[in-house]
Amino acid sequence: MKIIGLSGLAGAGKDLFCDLCSEELKKRSHIACCIALATELKKECHPAIKTMFNVDPTSCSREEKDKIRDYLVFFGLFRRKETKGQYWTNKANNKIKSLKRNCIINNVINPICFVTDIRYDEYPSDEADWIQNHHKGLLVHLRKRRITISESGKRKDLYEEAINEHERENDPKIRRKADVCIEWPNCRNDEKLIKKYLKPVVMKFIDQHITQKEYAKKKMEHRKG
Repeated sequence: MKIIGLSGLAGAGKDLFCDLCSEELKKRSHIACCIALATELKKECHPAIKTMFNVDPTSCSREEKDKIRDYLVFFGLFRRKETKGQYWTNKANNKIKSLKRNCIINNVINPICFVTDIRYDEYPSDEADWIQNHHKGLLVHLRKRRITISESGKRKDLYEEAINEHERENDPKIRRKADVCIEWPNCRNDEKLIKKYLKPVVMKFIDQHITQKEYAKKKMEHRKG
C-alpha cells in the first residue's frame, strides 16, 4: 500500500486534494482511501466537546470547527507529549493494517492511502518521519495562493497564514522536508474554478508520483509522435 501524507495550513485544501485524487484514480482503476489522524482525536474528545460546546466534532461545519479548535489542539498536544508525538500515528497504524488486510482479502492491487492531516515535526519520530521513514511514503505539502494586483498593476502572490503558533512553528519545517510541494489558487468551492485550475494540478501529481509507468509511457509516445 502506497502511503501519501498531506500537509499544509488549515484551509490549504488537504481534504479537497484527497477527494480530487481519489476521483481521478477511480477513473484509472486504482483504489484509494483517505484517513485522518484527527479522526481518533475527535472520537476521544466527543463527550467533552458535546457537553461544553454542544458541537459534534466528528460532523461539524467550518464555523463550528473554529469554535472547538483550541480544545482539540490542547487535547491532541497532551497525548502527543505523553508519547513523543506517536500517540495518534500509532492509532492510525492500526487503521492502515486493517485496510491492508481488507485489500489482500479483496485482491486489491497497489492500493493508495492518503493521510490528510500531517501537521507536526517536533520529535525524532513525529508525523513527517512516520510518513517518510516508517511507511516509506510520500510527503506532500499544499499551500493555498491568493493573487492580488498592486496599485502599479503588478501581480503579487499572497499565501494563507498560520492560525496558531503550532502551525507557524511546524508548517515551514514540514514544507522543507516534503517530497512534493504544491501551490494552488483559492477557488472558494467554485466547481468551475476547481475543474479549471485544481484538477489539472491533481492529474499532473498522479501522473508523476503515483502512476509513473503510465506517465513514462505517455512521454515516450509523445517523443515518438
